[in-house]
Amino acid sequence: MNHARYCFLLAMLVFLCGGCGGLRLAQTNDTELAYALPHAGPAPDPEEETASSPLVPLVRARLAAARVAADVQERNGVLHVVVDSDAVSAVDPLLRWPGGIALYRVDAQTNARIEPPLVDFAGRIARVEAVRHGHDLMIYTTVAMRAPPKEPLAIVLADTVLAVQQVEGSPIVVSFGDDLDSYARADRARRLLESGRAPMPPLTKLAERKVPPRWDVALLGLFLPVLLSFGWLSFVRRFDRAHPEPRWLVAVTFALGGASALVAFAVEYALVHATPYLDPSRMTLGGQWFALPLALAVFTLVVGAVEEGAKWLGVSAFALRRREFDEPVDGIVYGVAASLGFAAVENIRYFAVGRLATSMVVLRAFTSVPAHMFFGAIWGYALGRKLVAPRTRVWAFLLLAALLHGAYDTFLSMHYLVYLTLVLHIVLTSLFVVLLRRALRRGVIAHGEVIPESTRRLSFAFGSRATFAFWVIALHVAALAIVALGIQQGSRSQSVNLAFLAAASALFVLFAVCAHGLCASLPLEAVVDENGITFGGASRAWNEIQSFDRRKVRHMFGEAFEIVVHSPKGPLRIGPGKEDATKTLAACLSSFTLLR
Repeated sequence: MNHARYCFLLAMLVFLCGGCGGLRLAQTNDTELAYALPHAGPAPDPEEETASSPLVPLVRARLAAARVAADVQERNGVLHVVVDSDAVSAVDPLLRWPGGIALYRVDAQTNARIEPPLVDFAGRIARVEAVRHGHDLMIYTTVAMRAPPKEPLAIVLADTVLAVQQVEGSPIVVSFGDDLDSYARADRARRLLESGRAPMPPLTKLAERKVPPRWDVALLGLFLPVLLSFGWLSFVRRFDRAHPEPRWLVAVTFALGGASALVAFAVEYALVHATPYLDPSRMTLGGQWFALPLALAVFTLVVGAVEEGAKWLGVSAFALRRREFDEPVDGIVYGVAASLGFAAVENIRYFAVGRLATSMVVLRAFTSVPAHMFFGAIWGYALGRKLVAPRTRVWAFLLLAALLHGAYDTFLSMHYLVYLTLVLHIVLTSLFVVLLRRALRRGVIAHGEVIPESTRRLSFAFGSRATFAFWVIALHVAALAIVALGIQQGSRSQSVNLAFLAAASALFVLFAVCAHGLCASLPLEAVVDENGITFGGASRAWNEIQSFDRRKVRHMFGEAFEIVVHSPKGPLRIGPGKEDATKTLAACLSSFTLLR
């Protein structure tokens, strides 16, 4: 490898180390806000934690609408809200806000609103609709409004002036302008108004105090993303059993994938700040339907193409040029390794820099991490396929991965399409299995070896589909159990505590067992051609085969059969499979060995 490539690798590693400097870790800069609640009924037990109070879900919904992560509990008639200190100035007005909007007269000279409000619609919002293609909001109130004055009025939501305009009457139409950001402003106001439809009792602020840093949670936020990615990586490496890749090379590729994440973030930052029309969050236009094609294009270009291209560079810079890269399945292994390294660094931004909430752990562990893995497997398959088909267009596979990546992020960003991410996960999982099975049809290919196109290539299906289906279902049940645990924990407290970690760890072990069963039962094909026989990425040339025999074996759904091919390289076990499939393959092997 030349000096330029060494410089590139060194620059990426320095960028990785330097880019993580100066970050303030999660839950090391928290502030607790305490509010007194109006109390009716018997005095509460001082030791009782009443997190199930009806007020707690209201507060959580309101903060969620404002995209503020917080831990909300009610104890002894006091509401405790723990947020990042930088968010206190935004949270306090939201918690004091009774809901709805208020109309104020405006001083013509100072442009300040005049107290008290002319009309207060606290708790009197019936519904909110987006109009004029999402630029404006139409607010319906539960009480009729008397004829408003002809002067412009300030329309205020939680101390934020939405607009200063003429109010014609009910329903109230609020205009947010015609610029590109007006969609996002209108969408945020709509979400807050909908969360504030239920009346909030008056809250009296009692105290504000800094919370001691939770270094255990902060360190967990740093290491958990890496552990999650390594867990998924061990899952994929199970499929490369015939000729496992060196651990050190997989680890280097994983690290380069993490370094490429920082490069991708820098490119994305430059593109987003070059023009607002390349800002994916803006181009969703507040989640409007008509913005879907535009949002998909921008997400594909700015996120999908940049991130998949960066991960591809992480593989091409080192692993692709090594002699160990000698099997078609190696492309998937290294593509997944770089993608999971990328996902680990990306998740550190959410886990270690944001608040480590249970919902975040579940969402990122079972959606974004495997999604990155599947995207990398697509173009990784193309890299491995070039060993047997040099004309393979890797750029086409990269483009497909970028498009699917863009679609995934688009669905997540538009609330009415978020459930399509589950459909996309099924598509990606199916595509991953197809590509993996195709990659395992070939074994080791020596560097410089030219594989002639086979004219007598036969395939024989092996593996129990029932067993594979059982493990697939079990894997999804374990994942759903973890999701349910996260939802239950999130309904009580958004913070990660030791009880949650213990229960989640047990379910993760169950998930790992199911993943192991899925790997072991993946249906594969035995491929026979003029060169020899290949199964699961292991090949035996005809001149290496000494003998073979057919055996009966047992598996979890009854009896099956397998064929064992004997050679100086060791036995090659093909199966389990049905009796007819093994008989047909045995006859084929006999004819080829007689003709060699």
